[in-house]
Amino acid sequence: ALTSSILHQSQPHCAAIPFISYSNVMGTWPGPGNIEAEPRFAWPGQWTGAPLDPNSIWIPGDYHLASDNGRWDPNDMTWLSDTLASPCIDAGDPNRPWVHEPVPNGKRINMGVYGGTDQASFSSKESLDSIVLNVVLDD
Repeated sequence: ALTSSILHQSQPHCAAIPFISYSNVMGTWPGPGNIEAEPRFAWPGQWTGAPLDPNSIWIPGDYHLASDNGRWDPNDMTWLSDTLASPCIDAGDPNRPWVHEPVPNGKRINMGVYGGTDQASFSSKESLDSIVLNVVLDD
């Protein structure tokens, strides 16, 4: 089983159909909580040429999720804000632990490699506004 993950630029190719949940899968995939959306990485890696060209070189990227409220920048060792926020923030498995994610975190794990870690991107300003609105309306 695979959960709270991001599979972008390729689809799973397996002899058996794996159970995937609360993940961002390009081309859609059946399973609870799955989405298909541009993950909005800070800076996705890329090839200098065609991927199968033996002269092509892979340039590693930064797979922290973009956030208008803050994401970790490993080069500057600081938090930066982006214009847009990733739809993968606070979209992981609601049963997975999120307590290691920095505040504000929406109390739900992020999808991707940094979900559930101290480098998880902050919840978007829009999602935090809706949480506050729901709390106010419920009181």
